Amino acid sequence: MAGAASNSIGLTIYLLKLDQVQTFEHAIVDAAEEVVLVNEPLNGVFLPVSREGKRPQWVEAVSSALQAPIAADMEGTAPAGLLMIWHLTRTFVVTFGHAWQGLDDEWLERDFGRRVALNSIPRDSVKWIKSEQFLAKWHIASEKAPRASKVDEFGVDFQRDLVAAVGGVPTLQPSLGASVRGGTSIRLNLPIDDLSQTLDTCSLLFDSNAYKTDWPEIDNISPVRDVALGGVLDGLLDVAISTGVAKQQLSLFTPSETKGEEVNANAYQFGKYSQSAVTIPYLTYDLWENHLVTKNLTPSVAQSKHMRVHVLDEHGQDATSFRVFDCFGYEAGRNGKTYILSSGVWYEV
Repeated sequence: MAGAASNSIGLTIYLLKLDQVQTFEHAIVDAAEEVVLVNEPLNGVFLPVSREGKRPQWVEAVSSALQAPIAADMEGTAPAGLLMIWHLTRTFVVTFGHAWQGLDDEWLERDFGRRVALNSIPRDSVKWIKSEQFLAKWHIASEKAPRASKVDEFGVDFQRDLVAAVGGVPTLQPSLGASVRGGTSIRLNLPIDDLSQTLDTCSLLFDSNAYKTDWPEIDNISPVRDVALGGVLDGLLDVAISTGVAKQQLSLFTPSETKGEEVNANAYQFGKYSQSAVTIPYLTYDLWENHLVTKNLTPSVAQSKHMRVHVLDEHGQDATSFRVFDCFGYEAGRNGKTYILSSGVWYEV
């Protein structure tokens, strides 16, 4: 057992939507500089991900306080890569390093990691919950416990909060290791030799509704999967934007758990990223509208899906980006039902 633990590495696994596999292959695999086949029993390829080295802004600032120039290379890049695995009828992507930043949210099954985690973690073995409160003032909460605890000990109200991700001890599925964390991706710590078996397990857990027995209230807020209804809800939001109602009702926030990776935002930038472009300290509807005015553009749902907002780290570098639409938090009513928009997905309450 000790030997297996010593061979374990961090695995961040995503599931591609069936209708997005070809798009992913065209955008990522066909454009890769190097493609390496993987060994059996896996069927797939490994793609190294290169990133142009940049000298962080803090290097110049620190250099000004030094008696001599820095001799070391301060433009080094961290290695990264991804595995694309064709497994039975599904396609998985396993990312390492910063490679997750190259994945488009539209390619991914948003609820994959969350369902796997809920089918693995009993409600008395929870260590972390990420939730979004959508009633009253939009609020995001991330709670951690020092040890596996009952979910009732966390400040989650399932009638009010959307549970975006959960982590804990997978006592219902010990083969997944000592802990799991699931949102869009599932994050595990296992030997790479176990990957084929792990993908088998994750596929079964993603298809299973067994979690509803132990977590009966978790789906009080569930994703809208009807494409036509999603279009109708987009239309309601478009009306709210065009009439000015959205100014008071729409919130903007960083969808940091979309891909299962926390992003510490120091500033933001709308549109095309540039080190010389104007940055803003936080996201608001007014600031987005003001940016559109400078470009002679009109706010709309279509515009929010076309334009991106870049998240800048403490060094002013582009850490990641999202569609503006993915940053919206909005509540809409239709035919006596309540719907909420969060991280680019409509949910029915």
